[in-house]
Amino acid sequence: MFGKSQCTQTDDVRLMFRNMFKSLPVCHIYTAEIPDGEITADMLDKIYPEARKKEIAACSNAQLIRQKYYAWKLLEYALLNSFGYNISRLELNKSANGKWTSPACCFSISHSGDAVAVALSRDSIGVDVQLPETPHPITGLNKKILTFAESKQYEALPDCERNQYVMTKWTQKESIFKTFDEPCFRPSKINVADYPVNTRRVLIGDKEYILSVTNRHIDELKYYHKSITEV
Repeated sequence: MFGKSQCTQTDDVRLMFRNMFKSLPVCHIYTAEIPDGEITADMLDKIYPEARKKEIAACSNAQLIRQKYYAWKLLEYALLNSFGYNISRLELNKSANGKWTSPACCFSISHSGDAVAVALSRDSIGVDVQLPETPHPITGLNKKILTFAESKQYEALPDCERNQYVMTKWTQKESIFKTFDEPCFRPSKINVADYPVNTRRVLIGDKEYILSVTNRHIDELKYYHKSITEV
């Protein structure tokens, strides 16, 4: 009688599809290579929120600034591509443990060398990317991060495979830790076999990295490698 007539059936269908989309499992991983060049004040000024901008600016190491800046730029792209979210319209907070979060979705970021990685989901998710160490042994690290069962596996390996085993377990445990936002990282207490973790070797630029992701929808994982120019 008053105002414009509406088709309630159309509205119901739209709501149904919207709810169906929100219920679909999402486990999206994005990686990119960090380009050369200094991060300028003008570039930093466009970072949202202000707290993240200040966090990046407070770093004294130029490489760390580049890593943190481009990890966040990749997050901006991923949020828009996977969920249609404009980061400047989201509520973003930093937990007491230092993890950035949003009520809109779950995400995790990581960086190593010249690579950045972002993981997105509707459920808790963690990602870790690592540039493998040189072939020299990682002295004593195995004793600090491996469980008893993992140590037995490590000891059964030939020397040439031990370093890669330790680095793989490190990325897996980092991704598990980031998933649950715990206050203290105790890798020797984390049994990787108890968690849904996907680990792969990915080429980013001209270097091979180890990438691990933890999420309960790990079977739905979709991997995207982007150029920063696209971001």
